Amino acid sequence: MVGHDQTLISAARLIVCDDDGVAGPVYELNPHRVTAIGRLPSNDIIIDDESCSRSHCEVRLEGTKWLLRDLGSRNGTFVNNSRVTQDWPLLNRQVVRVGGASFRFVIDGATDTGREAYDTAVALETHQNVSNHSTRVADVTLVDELEIESDTNIVHRTKESHYLMESISEERSRELAEGLGHLHRMALRTAACKTLPELADTALDGLFDALDVDIGAVLMLPENLSSVQAAQHARRIAYRNRVALEYEKVSATLTRETLLRNEAVLSEDWKSNSALEAAESDSLDEMEVRSVICAPIRCQNGICGLIHLYTTRTDALLDQDDLHFTLAVADHCGTVFGLLEERLKLQDNLEKQRQKYNELRQQLVGNSQLVGESPSMRALRDQAMRVGPTGATVLIRGESGVGKELVARLIHQSSDRADKPLVCMNCAALTESLLESELFGHEKGSFTGATEKKIGKFEQANQGTLFLDEVGEMSLSIQAKFLRVLEGHPFERVGGSTPVNVNVRVIAATNRNLEDAVNEGEFRQDLYFRLHVVQVNIDPLRERRGDIPILAEYFVRRFADSTGRVIHGLSPDALKMLVDYDWPGNVRELQNTIERAVILCQGDHVDDCDVQLSSLQRGQLAFQGYASTADGQYKEMTIEALEREHILATLTYTDWNKTRASQILAIERSTLDRKLKRYKVSRPTN
Repeated sequence: MVGHDQTLISAARLIVCDDDGVAGPVYELNPHRVTAIGRLPSNDIIIDDESCSRSHCEVRLEGTKWLLRDLGSRNGTFVNNSRVTQDWPLLNRQVVRVGGASFRFVIDGATDTGREAYDTAVALETHQNVSNHSTRVADVTLVDELEIESDTNIVHRTKESHYLMESISEERSRELAEGLGHLHRMALRTAACKTLPELADTALDGLFDALDVDIGAVLMLPENLSSVQAAQHARRIAYRNRVALEYEKVSATLTRETLLRNEAVLSEDWKSNSALEAAESDSLDEMEVRSVICAPIRCQNGICGLIHLYTTRTDALLDQDDLHFTLAVADHCGTVFGLLEERLKLQDNLEKQRQKYNELRQQLVGNSQLVGESPSMRALRDQAMRVGPTGATVLIRGESGVGKELVARLIHQSSDRADKPLVCMNCAALTESLLESELFGHEKGSFTGATEKKIGKFEQANQGTLFLDEVGEMSLSIQAKFLRVLEGHPFERVGGSTPVNVNVRVIAATNRNLEDAVNEGEFRQDLYFRLHVVQVNIDPLRERRGDIPILAEYFVRRFADSTGRVIHGLSPDALKMLVDYDWPGNVRELQNTIERAVILCQGDHVDDCDVQLSSLQRGQLAFQGYASTADGQYKEMTIEALEREHILATLTYTDWNKTRASQILAIERSTLDRKLKRYKVSRPTN
């Protein structure tokens, strides 16, 4: 090798070859830098082979010798079947074996034989398939690979910007101060960017503020394409210019060089480059471009874009510092690109989840029996759907018959417990001892008649929802035990001593004024606050008369279907009767009225003669002096006194038929008995 011109010695290549000597892709060795070989994507020559180490070996020019060094690889590096130890001087045409891949080392002009091998490699430029090896080779043609350095006049290249190095000398830091200031200001602006084009525009603004460039562009690369295809299909998302020239893509050859080597490159003297003048896609010569920077935007999964900067003036050529600044901007963009893409994916996923939620919500509303389109009913359904997923304790308040259980069902169905049990219970329907047994269960033999163990409502509703109607009718002793369960404590069955733990969501309902009950000492204050997490109020039917026709038609269809009748709806007169009525029993009374009307109906429409309304309407009670004197003047009266008189009037109207009276009053029979006991009312002896 002694005696060769230094220029010839520095022009060396590694050519992929097989056992038969057939040449494959060519890798040009850069005399000014180390060529790294291994399995990691950061290497210059990447070998996708498990027998190859991540950082296997490297080749460099030192003086007049090309040296090969093994980097402590697991399986070793071999030259002509000899294992490399320390620095190994390479000779022309020697075969280097790295893992399962073999390369022939060729020096330009070393000998006729060496030149012949080189010419053979060039002649085989279309031979890209190296399926017999595990080597992942460059996907450019051999002519491009061999001519990149000479045809693009690359004067500087770098993989890392000195603006982003962890340790910088104080002197160098002062030199970089201005550029660092530009980077800081640009980073602050990019923090507010919400889209990729917005980020690209901000990056170009920062580059044009800091550098004396004429034209700039940011391009995005399509995913899952080779370097050749990516270079051809790069999409411009931002553009700036100081001169009256349209943007032209940088040389595809230079772009591929950037993509293959994962480096930012600076190239000069495009006008004199004959190779570019012949290139089909390169018209930079027509723009009289004098210097070009092409920098990779490196995202988490590889290169996702490029920054192109051009100057057209000979007195404003881009330099090495400009290259490092541009790469720093590109690396920052790569980081933010990744964050924006992740945010866009999250937004897209959120939108899909929101759409799915709305579909499920519409499905739930469609399946719900909460019929009505008045503003209060819409708000009620919306509140129930919002409360459902929270898992909070809910207190539903409203008059008897308004549909408190239906609201509880909708809350349960819209929660994450929807596939678990919903257990409903009316606390006013049972005596104190039976209520405790129903809620908490009992052990066998715990009291007379307890012939076997009973599982209570809390255990039945485990992992699901327990709906307790008329919760205001609980005795104080049961309230205390109920409160402990609400607070997460275990309980014992009646007559038992084994702690029972449950995970239950409680939805309570009442038509009683709990605040008054608390003040009167009939309801525990701590239980009131524990239940009063979320309150849902249901308006009585008389306050949303617009829902009456909808509800009436719904019940007509329902009962007509169940009885096999062909009834097409209600007559106008029947509908007017229903709308004008006050419905003291609310939806429950309307449902019973329609059921009776469907049974009595003899035609295909429910007429007014089929509708039988209660004569006991609100304000038209069967006693005189209802909150007023006989002459119609206002009479002072407490709520309790008013309720007592109303109950007495209803009992008088029904001839003390308590079952009929409780139906009119829309309360349970047991509730009526308790109220009579509270007001010390008994049936007259006469």
